[in-house]
Amino acid sequence: MSGQQLLQYRQKRERIVQALSRIQGVAEALRVPAVAEALNDTIEDVRQERFKVVVVGEFSRGKSTFINALLGRRILPSSPVPTTTILNKIVYADQPDYLLMYREAGRAPERVDETAFQAIVAPEEAEEGDDRALALRDERLERIAEIAYAEIGYPTELCGHGVEIVDTPGTNDLDAAREEITYRFIPQSDAAIIVLSGRMPLAETEMHFIRDRIIASDIKKMFFVVNFKDALKTEADRVKVMAYIDEHIRNIVPEPRLFLLSAKQALAAKRRLRGENVKGEAAPLEQTGYPEFEEALATFLARDQGPIKLLKPADRGVRMAAELQANHIRLLLGTMTLGVDELEKRLALVRAELERARRASDETLRSFRTNLTAAGQGMREELANGLHDIANSAVRTVTNYQGALEKNEIARAVEGTVAPLQTSLQDRLRQRQTAILEEEFQRANRKLQYEWDAIEAKIVESLSLQASTQAGDGELQVSYDEGEVVVKTGLGSLGLFGLIAGFHIAIPFALPALFFGGSFLYTYFQNKMRERVLGEARVQIEKRYRDGIPAAVASYGKQWDDLTDRAEAAFRDEIRLKLDSIAARLAGIEAERAKEASVVEARKRELASYQAALEDSARLLQETANELRSTNG
Repeated sequence: MSGQQLLQYRQKRERIVQALSRIQGVAEALRVPAVAEALNDTIEDVRQERFKVVVVGEFSRGKSTFINALLGRRILPSSPVPTTTILNKIVYADQPDYLLMYREAGRAPERVDETAFQAIVAPEEAEEGDDRALALRDERLERIAEIAYAEIGYPTELCGHGVEIVDTPGTNDLDAAREEITYRFIPQSDAAIIVLSGRMPLAETEMHFIRDRIIASDIKKMFFVVNFKDALKTEADRVKVMAYIDEHIRNIVPEPRLFLLSAKQALAAKRRLRGENVKGEAAPLEQTGYPEFEEALATFLARDQGPIKLLKPADRGVRMAAELQANHIRLLLGTMTLGVDELEKRLALVRAELERARRASDETLRSFRTNLTAAGQGMREELANGLHDIANSAVRTVTNYQGALEKNEIARAVEGTVAPLQTSLQDRLRQRQTAILEEEFQRANRKLQYEWDAIEAKIVESLSLQASTQAGDGELQVSYDEGEVVVKTGLGSLGLFGLIAGFHIAIPFALPALFFGGSFLYTYFQNKMRERVLGEARVQIEKRYRDGIPAAVASYGKQWDDLTDRAEAAFRDEIRLKLDSIAARLAGIEAERAKEASVVEARKRELASYQAALEDSARLLQETANELRSTNG
């Protein structure tokens, strides 16, 4: 970013902060604490200039090594098995710092040193038969299951410029809770780095993930890193792999940014440049493909980071300014012409309508919960049936297998059969669960809309106000903003509440390749006849698939029940807050009208000045947002 560009960016940022601060001041003067607090958080976020970059990819793509190379240090462990991976958020700190954030509500974060962190997330492998080592491994796996994510502070130059790197577990992770956490972080990110493999380029599951998770989360800035350049021995192989990936990626990303590199070699080269002792030979950094990627990332962060980051708070400020005008200032101004006694009679009518709305809302929420509970049982049954069908297909594949008796070949045959079935089941379940959830939310919305419309009509009728909202604004709507569900009505925002991001419920699957772990098949391939080998493989696959179904269905069911609980509680709390807010506003109107006429006139002038400040601030924010969009293309 040139000096002129930096100056212009800082000027835009300051304009946004000033406008948001003015809107916040009005919110505080109007005694609307929820809006004032939300604006305060937004202002703080703008000033700190945090920029989240999420790194995603399937297991074994080398994400941890890639991030270590990006940061120039071996910060993240390279876990040997998926079950030991956790989500890591890397931020700047003057000294190394490891903070474990737990899933359990109310459990305090735990700060550990590097040795303890490594022991938790990268434990030593346990051999079969070593009961003590196996028990220790299981204990560590239980500990990992309790961790939501780790926040790692490190004095790295990249993060020193306000960048946060989010290292996710594999997108084909087996743990449903980790998958949920990953999908909660993705919508909050400003850019994504998708790590692919040059050894097995672009699986169908990766295409689904890019389209359905990254692009669907409105992440426009993507970098595609093709790792393991060193495994492609000839230039012809490299050209072929990159052409294949480019051809397929263009079906969903018109102009993909592709980079072929070797994260392992780049990390070794950087460590040597830092004076560290690295075993073996290492290619020069310029031959690893990393400098080209780093230059593109640096250019992006310098040129695009600011405009992207400032757009959200600018748009949010415009929305909140409009809300304060429509739902607070106009309401107060409209009632100042009524006499005190007459106003009290009319307020009593509105309060009676509010009480009726409370009772109707309770009934709506009871129906909402009943319907979701029944639907959840049907989803459990469909998941169980689908997993049994997949298990049957996996067993048949081994039974009919005619290829070489090699572990990887059998695994590939099973995966070729099972992967499409898994994808189909996953898509079918997600489509159905989304349809169910949307239908139930919409049904509740329609019923609650009637209550909001009735209250709005009573306010208009009783307080002689003109409707200040556009047609249709009375409907209780669910929309999406940074992975959270926003409920808003024509009478004002009902606030934010955290459901599973984008109605996402993780659908747990087991990966075929993991059924061939350890030395089991190697031993049998060497010493047993074909029938015996395939028989043992069938037994292993049958056991792993069948045994995992009850746990998968139970995990899914628990997530569904948790979502139902949280959705109902969130609706109930937000509706209560909404109705209480209306009641408080009515009380405020009554108090305002009881003042002397001279005071009322002064208050009118004050409210008019607030309205002018909001209009001016919203106009400034909108102009700045338009400039940012123009700058960012």
